Amino acid sequence: YHENLSIGGKSLTLRSSDPTDATVVQATILDGSHTDSVVIFSGAETANCLLSGFNIQNGSSATGYGGGIRGNGTLATLRGNWIHDNLGGHGGGISDCDGLIEFNGVYENLANSGGGGGLSACDGEIRFNLVRDNIADYPSVSGPFTFRADGGGFHECRATFHNNIVTGNYADGRGGGFYDCSGLLA
Repeated sequence: YHENLSIGGKSLTLRSSDPTDATVVQATILDGSHTDSVVIFSGAETANCLLSGFNIQNGSSATGYGGGIRGNGTLATLRGNWIHDNLGGHGGGISDCDGLIEFNGVYENLANSGGGGGLSACDGEIRFNLVRDNIADYPSVSGPFTFRADGGGFHECRATFHNNIVTGNYADGRGGGFYDCSGLLA
C-alpha cells in the first residue's frame, strides 16, 4: 500500500492478517513514498488503539518528526512492526509515541537534524525491540557553526526499557545507542 495513514484519534485495531508471521509482516507493506510520515497519530488515541504486523517504510516527515511513525503523544500500542528506511529530523523511525512499543524491528532509519535515528521522544514502555543500524547525522552546512545530531538509536526518551537489543547505531554528535534518555532500564 503506497499511502500515508492518518489514524485521527480513533482507538482502532489495524493489523496484518498474522502479525506473528515474519513472511506476512514482510509482505504487508505500508510505503510512504517519501511524501510524509507513513503513519500519523493525532495524539488522542488510547492504549486500546493497536498498530501491528506491518512493514513500514519510505516515510519522510513533512514536519520533521517521525518519518515512519509520528505519534504526537499517542498512547497507542505498536506491536510486531518492521520500521525501516524512513527519514525524519527527530525520530527517523518513530517519534513521540507514549504507549507500549514492543516486538518491533526499528532499523536503518535516519534522523537528519535533532536526533533519534530509531526513536525520539517516546515516553511509554519500550520492550523486546530490535533497534539496529539507525543513524542520526546532521548534514554538512557551510558557515561558522558545526551542527551535530544526537542519539543514533534513542533520543530524549523518558521510558521504561525492557529487554531491547540496541546495536550498530551511529550519531555524528553524541550517543550512538542512547542520548539524553532517562527512565527505568530492566
